Amino acid sequence: MWHRQIDLSPTLLYLGTSLLDCPYGRSIRLLYAEAKALELLCEVLTLTEQPGGAIEPRVRSNSEARQLEDARRMLVSNLREPIRICDIARAIGMSKSKLKRAFKARYGVTIFEYGMERRMQHALELLRCKGMPVGQVAHCVGYRHQTSFAAAFQSFFGFLPSKARSGIH
Repeated sequence: MWHRQIDLSPTLLYLGTSLLDCPYGRSIRLLYAEAKALELLCEVLTLTEQPGGAIEPRVRSNSEARQLEDARRMLVSNLREPIRICDIARAIGMSKSKLKRAFKARYGVTIFEYGMERRMQHALELLRCKGMPVGQVAHCVGYRHQTSFAAAFQSFFGFLPSKARSGIH
């Protein structure tokens, strides 16, 4: 048995939120919770292991951790108008190349991948929970054209946004 505190990755945050905000009722709710709990466990185990079994160091300093958290918050708060990496780097006081390397080391994904994941997860939530029209959702997550959004959504999830509401995919 071991104990280790790990950083809250975007995926862990999403899985935890999904577990708490279950869209289902009755018996399906329990099945959904079990599936999300197992997914959460897999993610935690993945974050604590390296290919050689070594535990990955995540951050070099508290200052860098705060800067990266600020960068992550900027990405999450700018879903409608995606923010450029150079603007994030300038705002947090870090070079663009260092930001890219440190973000990937801390969160396990590139800044672009993280931004895209957050935008698509937000879009899915708007479609399923809020019942918004696809065109309006596209605008809310930074797409000017519904067709571009639909293509990106299908590429990310494997089904069209119109199928997200019905659960058919």
